[in-house]
Amino acid sequence: MDNLETLLRLNDLDVVWRWPVGRDWREDPTVLPKLGDVDLVIVNGEGTIHHDQTRPPAMWLAEAGRFARERLGAPAFLINATLHSNSRDLYGALSQFTDLFVRDTMSADELERHGLRGHVVPDLTFAEIAEFAPLETGSPVRSGTCGTDSIRQEVADVIERLCRQQGWPFLQMEPVEPPSWNGALRPRQFVSRGMRWLRYRARPPLRGDSFRQFLTSHALVITGRYHAVTMCLKSRTPFLAVESNTPKTTALLRDVLHATDRVVDRCEQLPPLKDLGRWATWTENELQLIEAFLRRGDGEIKGMIRSIAEQARC
Repeated sequence: MDNLETLLRLNDLDVVWRWPVGRDWREDPTVLPKLGDVDLVIVNGEGTIHHDQTRPPAMWLAEAGRFARERLGAPAFLINATLHSNSRDLYGALSQFTDLFVRDTMSADELERHGLRGHVVPDLTFAEIAEFAPLETGSPVRSGTCGTDSIRQEVADVIERLCRQQGWPFLQMEPVEPPSWNGALRPRQFVSRGMRWLRYRARPPLRGDSFRQFLTSHALVITGRYHAVTMCLKSRTPFLAVESNTPKTTALLRDVLHATDRVVDRCEQLPPLKDLGRWATWTENELQLIEAFLRRGDGEIKGMIRSIAEQARC
């Protein structure tokens, strides 16, 4: 979001209204903008638009296009989105957007199967602005292995346990709430969640340059987070990933490396400890592909925002 707002400002666009992804904007029309209040609407899809029949927020985002067109008289753009396993109704809603920008080829293929066209533009974290500008000349000194959590709790638990057993640093990338005793948890679950919360309090999530330094100080990152993978690619940090709640990491690596051997579907598929060293370095081919992707991606992201700004001024 920081990258998005920075790019909008650089194109003389000011954000005058925001809505969080976790709340249904349709429930309170009194707080929505009205005709003449905005010149365009941008929906940052990220990893929300999947399995819409069991996940209502996917449709909340999809229906913003029709609202912008019919109620605000403004163009609407879906950007930075991964699309996966949605209903025909959701793709019908997406057809109301002025333009669609997805962050991987897999999502563009999904649109095409439903008669829609989308532009493939990499995730906004690949824009060369803010904290994650290209590394300066010279390689950072890297040593050891670290881990991060996952949106899939079972994956986060396995990676955290592995890091504890091996004495590796583990980083929780999302806030952890203290457990509440409501009778729904077994005593062992309550204690486990309580310990996780205490560890989180001892080392809360890192942001900005501190997160970058955490990654680049290690020779290998084991993660279940899509954006940990994007930051590893951006900082040229070797990694192994366990897939997220959609195949978005697999889709990303197909686009960047034309291979998916650095991502597995389940923790059980991670290589044994004795073989991890193989993954702590890049091949020359991987580095060339990453460099080409980063150069191309930065231009495509900035071109996307310029295109949106131009359409808003028409």
